[in-house]
Amino acid sequence: MSRSVLHIVDADWTRRAHLARLALAAGHHAETYSSAEELVAHSPRDGLVLTHDGSPATDAAGVIEAITRSGQWLPVIAMADELDSVAIVRAMKAGALDYLPVPQQVAPLNDAIARSAPEVDVRRARQCRAADARKKIDQLTAREREVLDLLAEGASNKDMARVMGISVRTVEIHRLRMLSKLGSINSVDAARLKFEATELGRLC
Repeated sequence: MSRSVLHIVDADWTRRAHLARLALAAGHHAETYSSAEELVAHSPRDGLVLTHDGSPATDAAGVIEAITRSGQWLPVIAMADELDSVAIVRAMKAGALDYLPVPQQVAPLNDAIARSAPEVDVRRARQCRAADARKKIDQLTAREREVLDLLAEGASNKDMARVMGISVRTVEIHRLRMLSKLGSINSVDAARLKFEATELGRLC
């Protein structure tokens, strides 16, 4: 198994220390935090979050929400001293990749990381595509972005002209400039970029 960076979020310092030692024994690098707030304050760019779903400061849904608000995405594995079906469902709906008892041995920890790896790869790919699409769209003027938004909704040039209060010819000029800046071959390609910039980001 490849070496991972584990961001351990737990309000209990003894459990944090135990998990850090376990991570090191498993061949990983460990960073520890006492709360979701402390985690996002350090703005980690990569790695996997292992959070104890047992206190308001570290519950899985709250950690995922805090990461999302910070504009980042990190895979999250939740853990608890005792598994509870309601807590598991809540964490998984929030976006946790796995939920496990607090590991006491190396094997369960590595098994959880291995199980999460395929989904992490998929979400990383989505994140990269979304970031690339957003970067391209950020080059557009307000008018060009408005054209793109309407285009993605299926509006025709005449529809756009009516909504925007401009001539069809002006819409065509904005549309051509928008396609050029996005590097899009056609309107379908531009609409795909709009989807990737918004919907893929939400899926991450």
